[in-house]
Amino acid sequence: KMKKLSFEEGIKEIITFCSNKQFIIGIAGGSGSGKTYLTRILKDKLNAEVIPTDDYYIGINKMTDENFDSPSAVDMELLRKHLLMLRKGKVEKPIYSFKDHKRKGYEEFYSKRIIVEGIFALMLKDVLDFTVFIDCDEKIRLERRIKRDIKERGRTKECILEQWNNSVEPMYKEFVIKQMDVADILIKT
Repeated sequence: KMKKLSFEEGIKEIITFCSNKQFIIGIAGGSGSGKTYLTRILKDKLNAEVIPTDDYYIGINKMTDENFDSPSAVDMELLRKHLLMLRKGKVEKPIYSFKDHKRKGYEEFYSKRIIVEGIFALMLKDVLDFTVFIDCDEKIRLERRIKRDIKERGRTKECILEQWNNSVEPMYKEFVIKQMDVADILIKT
């Protein structure tokens, strides 16, 4: 049965689960829910490495509909394969450029303590040792998305709102929120 925890309680639960062992944990939630924030905290506390599912975007030139919030925009099979391979060795992990909307290369990656973070991370439940879903109010998620995309991705507020209304939130309701049902813990922010 899934536990519903506060942010602080969630961190304690994850640390307890992960202490002194190899792990692959998944952190999912809607855009702007706090996935990256939680991941940064856990990376340090757990001495872990991070695989953002964003690095597995297939790139705009391979997409059929330019919908970055659809599972079809992410090479989930390659990510699954890499996670299984990481149990035994290293992989050549893609690096994605949001500026160019395509992969900009690959990097050698290896760790026995891994955090997989992204809106579709829990779709890989079968290869994850522990799963976390972050639940956050839509208004807060949108405010965070606007702030991040303007600052880090050079987007306009109008462009962000259009993408939010046309793909981000509809895909959240169709695909992302369903992952809450498979999470080991739910963190409410």
